[in-house]
Amino acid sequence: MNTLFLSLLISSTLLSLSLSKELCNPQDKQVLLQIKKDFGDPYLLASWKSDTDCCTDWYQVECDSTTNRIISLTVFAGNLSGQIPAAVGDLPYLKNLVFRKLTDITGPVQPAIAKLVHLTSLRLDWLNLTGTVPDFLSQLKNLTFLDLSFNGFSGSIPSSLALLPNLLALHLDRNMLTGSIPESFGTFKGSVPDLYLSHNQLTGEIPASLGNMDFSVIDLSRNKLVGDASMLFGLNKTTNNVYLSRNLFEFNLSNVVFPSTMENLDINHNKIFGSIPPQMTRLPLQSLNVSYNRLCGQIPVGGACAELHLETANSSADKEAFPVSEGFAIFLKVTCYLTYKLHMTILTKLSEAQSQVLDFTKSPRLVFSSSPLGPAAKSSRTDTKVPLIEENKS
Repeated sequence: MNTLFLSLLISSTLLSLSLSKELCNPQDKQVLLQIKKDFGDPYLLASWKSDTDCCTDWYQVECDSTTNRIISLTVFAGNLSGQIPAAVGDLPYLKNLVFRKLTDITGPVQPAIAKLVHLTSLRLDWLNLTGTVPDFLSQLKNLTFLDLSFNGFSGSIPSSLALLPNLLALHLDRNMLTGSIPESFGTFKGSVPDLYLSHNQLTGEIPASLGNMDFSVIDLSRNKLVGDASMLFGLNKTTNNVYLSRNLFEFNLSNVVFPSTMENLDINHNKIFGSIPPQMTRLPLQSLNVSYNRLCGQIPVGGACAELHLETANSSADKEAFPVSEGFAIFLKVTCYLTYKLHMTILTKLSEAQSQVLDFTKSPRLVFSSSPLGPAAKSSRTDTKVPLIEENKS
């Protein structure tokens, strides 16, 4: 009898010691269990058990090494449905909140997220969220990364997002946003964020104020924007990547002065006229797509262009890469375009003075790439309406 009593006493003591060593904050733990319950106890959150330590035994969460408060909640890819629970707003020390690649997550952006004043990263992408992009996000002053891409958001872009002083990247691409780009996006305080607004239904002209910004990356492709976009460039800027394809921009490319840091430029499927500036030969370009515009004149060669490869895509299945190297003196005579297609005749003059005329009058695309395509690039695809250079976005 005494032995049994002693055994029970020891077991009870060990259990108490074990519980006393749990790192997980009890309030945070209860909030997380409520979130699990609101989602219907999904298998994706199976590790969230009331009798285990959320700091050491649970997936999808991270605790601060000093305070043991929950600082990160990352739920990625799996079977999860319903709306984001309001309980997420009851994790007061949360810095990183991620729900992504969960296409059965619906509803608006959870308003309770506005209480998470310590958030530095908010990623709600590849979901099925709807409604408008909420104005309350501008209250999260510590945000450095905001991603609401690949959803079904509609309405206009709130101008208040420009009030986020620490923002480094803003992803609103792949939605159904309408209206114009806010004028306030030319007045970002502090750092200038990488701006991704592609694949929406934005209209109007680019606000002149955006010319005051030095964007490292700006992607406005696949909208319904019109007018001049040349203010995005400038010799005094440090811009690396500009994507403007498939809009209705109309300006003279001949007069544009590009930043010396320009690496990727895609302006295909617009109404841009003029000629390609000779300055292009001095840029560290990795890719250049000017197809489906109204350009005319000579295509400059030499300099950095010697490292590029000219690719033409016929209406047939064949695609060939022509290196612009010292062994070739390539002169490209491009006709003026009455349509958006690029019609060109390429005269290749070999060093032995032998010449050969290559006629690609049915080739609507002109794409430069920093590496040769090689045999692996050959394809049976015949659709010439899709640009060879994939648009940014990732």
